[in-house]
This record gives sequence, structure tokens and C-alpha cells, in this order.
Amino acid sequence: MLRETKRAITELERLTDEYKKVIASLHESEETLELAISGSNGGLWYLVFDPEKPHIIPDEIYISPVLKGFIGYEDHEFPNSVKAWKERILPEDLILVDKSAREHFEGKRDIHKVEYRIYHKDGSIIWIHSRGKILKDDAGRPIKWAGIDWDITNQKKAEEELKVMRDEVKSLSKGLLNKLEAERRYIARELHDEIGQTLTAVKINLQSLQRIADHEQFTKRLNDAIIILDRALNQVRNMSLNLRPSLIDDLGLVPTVKWYADRVSSTTGIDIELYINEVDSRFELETEIVCFRVVQEAINNVIRHAKADRINVTLERNRDFIHLSVSDNGCGFDVAKAMDEAKKGKSFGLIAMKERVELSGGTMEISSEFNKGSIIKVIFPVNRL
Repeated sequence: MLRETKRAITELERLTDEYKKVIASLHESEETLELAISGSNGGLWYLVFDPEKPHIIPDEIYISPVLKGFIGYEDHEFPNSVKAWKERILPEDLILVDKSAREHFEGKRDIHKVEYRIYHKDGSIIWIHSRGKILKDDAGRPIKWAGIDWDITNQKKAEEELKVMRDEVKSLSKGLLNKLEAERRYIARELHDEIGQTLTAVKINLQSLQRIADHEQFTKRLNDAIIILDRALNQVRNMSLNLRPSLIDDLGLVPTVKWYADRVSSTTGIDIELYINEVDSRFELETEIVCFRVVQEAINNVIRHAKADRINVTLERNRDFIHLSVSDNGCGFDVAKAMDEAKKGKSFGLIAMKERVELSGGTMEISSEFNKGSIIKVIFPVNRL
């Protein structure tokens, strides 16, 4: 019995010496490791297991100054405590951190790897990417758990911005397809219901002329047919103008805006005031078309939603820039909410307008107050022809 006890004590001393050597070796490499990690913008952490309680994760942990700096603390301001660190992690993310750590500790994962959010000293939220691994002795007992954390907040923000942009593009594409389909339905309905019926009436009138011998009746039916044809021609002309005014190709932006304002004012009764300054020459056709489409879309939005009786359109040139604004005295709206709904695909008029402007190198700003009206301001870079 005494011999076995001595043998056990000897083995324990051997294991203790081995453990001390491993720990000493680890400590010797820590400074070099931290220098290497600091070069990668990472922060080091590690904890050492009690050899007598290797199944318990200790609370004492080394947290490098770089890692503490991620959350706004100096080295002396934050304790080297697992509990203290975990208390700053958002509760819903702490579940993920604990799950990853537990599975790695139990040997179900080769490495502890997780992304989580943690509160900064100033109350903001920081994203952390953490990777760690348990180092074991020859007998498989855990000696040390070491890892590196990176601040990936900027990366997460960039990913979120990219997601928002993708959602906007997706919404815009969907909206454009819906718009195209609506235009097709409109043209098909106009062709069938209006122009088709008109031409049918003309056909019937012309056929009836074959059976009329009386000159006076013949003339009357012929005049009726001419009137109906005039109506059909006007309908075709209006459809063409709505799709693309030929004025903008032939005469340019200013005459087209004036024509459109007069046309809308005469049909809706809304007073449209134009203020045009220093826009006395032609510009690139693409820029002129985008300017006109902004005016068209903005005025259409006022007619549909604003309950306004006055619209002001301002067009002026300042050196190499065109300044365009469309304002009204309507009921106003929540701009942020409208843009959010547009991104979700509920309405895409504002998103489409903004996208069209930005693709032409311009910028657009929308402001609105309830019961005071709204204003859309656009600035385009232009090159004179």
C-alpha cells in the first residue's frame, strides 16, 4: 500500500512538473503572440484551467488591452473576468456564445467560433468576431483556452448597407416591372376601348355611305366620320405625349416643361407657377429627359396625394449645374416612412425618381411638413451643347 502511495505521489509530481513546464512555455510565447495579434488588429484572451478542476471553466481570464479597447476601456478600467465580459454581451447573442463555448468544451466542435454584439462603454453596440481553442496535455486534460477577437463593426455596417442597397435595387426592379406592366395595360385598354371603338364607328359610318344616295345625308355622315377620326388622332397623340413628349427632342427642356405645366393646369385646375432663370440653351438630352421626368413624377405625386391647389416649379442654371425644385402647398407626408415603404416594394415612385437622378450623376433631397406641403430639390451636373 505504501509503495503504491509513493508511486502515485511520484506520478503526481511528474504531472505537476509537466504542467508547470507547459504553462511556462505558454507564458514565454504570450508576448510574441500578442505582438503578432496586434498587427492584425485582433485582441488576445486566454484563461488557465485549474489542474485539480479541469472540468470547470474559471472566471479569471486575461483580456488584452487591445480587446478591452474595442469596448472603450483602458486596461485598468475593466476586470479580467469572464463574468464581467459576458455581462456586456447582448442577451440574445450570449446564448450563441455560450452554446459555441459549451460545444467546444465538450469536444463537439474543433474550434470555438462565434460573432456577437457587445455594449461599448459609451452605450453603442460593437460587433465582435471571436475564435478560440482549448489546449490540452498528453492525457487530454484542458490546460489553457486561448483565442483572438476582432472588431468587425465596420464590416457589419457595410454588409447592412449593401443589404439595404440590394433591397432597394430589388424593389426598384420589381416596381419598374410593375410600372411596365401597368403601362402595357393602359395602352392595351386605350387601344381596345377608345381607339378600337372609334375606328369601328368610322368603319360603320363609311360602310353606310355606300347605301346613301342623298348628297346631304352623304355629306353629314362623311363629316361625322371625319370628326370621329379626329378624336382617334387626338387619343393617339395624347398616348404618345404621355409616353414621351416629342417636344423635348425638338425644342428642349424649357418648352416641354411649360407645355406640360399648362396641360396639367388646364385639366386639373391646379395653379402651376414656373420660375425659370438662366436656362436659355440646350443641354445633354439625357439630362433634359431626367429633369422632365422628375417634374412629371413630382407633379403626378402632388395630384394623387397632396391635395394641393398650387405647385411651384423652379429651374435655374448655376454655372455647370441645373437646380430643379418642385414644391406644393399640400398636406405633406412622412418622408422617412414613404422611403421605407418604397424599399419594401409598397410604392416605388420616390425610389425610382432618386435612382434616375443618381444614375445621371445628380443628387435629390426631399423635405415635407404636415399641412405645409413638400419640396423636392434636385441638382444635376450639365454640359452645354
